[in-house]
Amino acid sequence: MAEIPALTASAASASVNEDGTVALNITATPAESADQDAATSVLVSGLGGAKLSTGQDLGNGQFLLQLADLPGLTLHAADDDATSLTSA
Repeated sequence: MAEIPALTASAASASVNEDGTVALNITATPAESADQDAATSVLVSGLGGAKLSTGQDLGNGQFLLQLADLPGLTLHAADDDATSLTSA
């Protein structure tokens, strides 16, 4: 069974205006470098009406990202979104 990878996330800016876009920096590092069963996807949830630039939109503010989706990832806030987003 694969161990849980380390996940780091940050936004290029601390805030984004309604209908604005901000770069996201998400890195997933396998728990063991030789772990062939390491996670190859990242689930992002709690986005409200915001959308990500890539990945599979699962609805309800959830996106499934493959590791190849992470470089250059951006978040686009909804034009009427007052939700506060936090990386954890």
